[in-house]
Amino acid sequence: DQPRSRGLGDVYKRQTLERWAFLHYQGRIRKGASMRLSLRTKTITGVASITAALLFVLIVTIFQFLNELVDSSVKKSANTSAALFVSTTKNAFLSYDLSSLDADVSEILTNPNIAYVRVKDKNDRVFVEKGDAAALNATFKQDTSASHTDDGIYDTQAPIQVNGTLYGYVEMGLNIASVTQSVSRVKNWTLTLAMLEFVLVGLLSYLLGSYLMGQLQSLLKGAKHLGEAVKDNNYRDIFVEVRGKDELSELAGAFNHLVERLKEESGQRQRVEDEL
Repeated sequence: DQPRSRGLGDVYKRQTLERWAFLHYQGRIRKGASMRLSLRTKTITGVASITAALLFVLIVTIFQFLNELVDSSVKKSANTSAALFVSTTKNAFLSYDLSSLDADVSEILTNPNIAYVRVKDKNDRVFVEKGDAAALNATFKQDTSASHTDDGIYDTQAPIQVNGTLYGYVEMGLNIASVTQSVSRVKNWTLTLAMLEFVLVGLLSYLLGSYLMGQLQSLLKGAKHLGEAVKDNNYRDIFVEVRGKDELSELAGAFNHLVERLKEESGQRQRVEDEL
């Protein structure tokens, strides 16, 4: 009887330890149950934050590249137009042929991309000026960036000089309203696509988080039932479904194996108690 009593004492000790361990584990699960939503939220927030940071860098890079490209193209076009007009009207300007200057200015203004033209000497005496009245009445300030113009006209200036001697200037304004509108449309499309991508990433993150949380909730439910089974010594219907072939499925398999071992030990304990 003494060995049997000692074996029974060992069984009771193991039973007490098992109950304490699972009750403690169940308490931790209940405490952490309130964190399930925050875990999903953290997952979605983390993915969304990384996506937002990458999209921000991408948008800033695209906008900067687009502005530099437009500025370079507009500046090159304006300088070329002004230089060609200077070469065309230089002789008429130097000979004070105002009628030829007027005819040349009228001809270049037939180009819809030219807003105004002003020809003046180095003392700011105007020989000929034609074009947009508002632009001509405004104080001339040479532009350096198409993205910083506020009136839709890119102002440029070219000197009239011979052998290094300055005689006058040609001031010209280019209509870039269509260019700025196109740039604005491209920027709006880029922002729209970025927002759409951000929403899709958030939605996919939510679906992925829900899928993972579904498997974790199945394990959580099984752990709760296991805690109740330890109290009642009833290990039926505790097993969880094993889905897929990943770490979560391995965890579910290990959980089922643990339940099987506990069920066997409970049966052995019950047989020992029946023999006593």
